[in-house]
This record gives sequence, structure tokens and C-alpha cells, in this order.
Amino acid sequence: MELLVKTVSWFLTAIEIALFARILLSWIPSGSPMIIRVKGFLYELTEPLLEPIRKLIERSIFQGNGNIFDISPLIAFIVIDALKAILWCW
Repeated sequence: MELLVKTVSWFLTAIEIALFARILLSWIPSGSPMIIRVKGFLYELTEPLLEPIRKLIERSIFQGNGNIFDISPLIAFIVIDALKAILWCW
């Protein structure tokens, strides 16, 4: 059981790192083909997690307020950390 918890925790940490890298790279212009490929890879890796969160935000009270910031990565970080805390409590 401990091996499963460590494996899932490692996977969640890898997702957090990918989210953080995506956030950082979103501030860098895509001039280099390598940066374009890395951004594409991170987008493909993290978008399945962020898209449902964005849809929930659109249906929430924040929908019509003209939000200029994408807070879905922040929510994803909170959810992932909560999942890791729950895992380690077992």
C-alpha cells in the first residue's frame, strides 16, 4: 500500500511541476522551435486537468466578471495538494 501511495504522490508532484513549467513558459515569447515544442507538450499534458476546472469557473459566480487571469492552475495546485494530503493520511 505504501508503494502505491508513493507512486501516486510522485505522479501528482510531476503534474504540479508540469503546471508550474507551463505557467512560467506562458510568459516567454514562442520564438524558438524548441520552446514551441515544450509549450505544446506541457499544454497537452496539463490541459485535460485545467479544462474541466475552467468550465466549473465559467458556471460559477465569477463567470461574468471579465476575469483577465486564468486561476485554473491555482485551483489545480490546491486540489492536487489536498489529494496528496489525503493520500498521506492513510
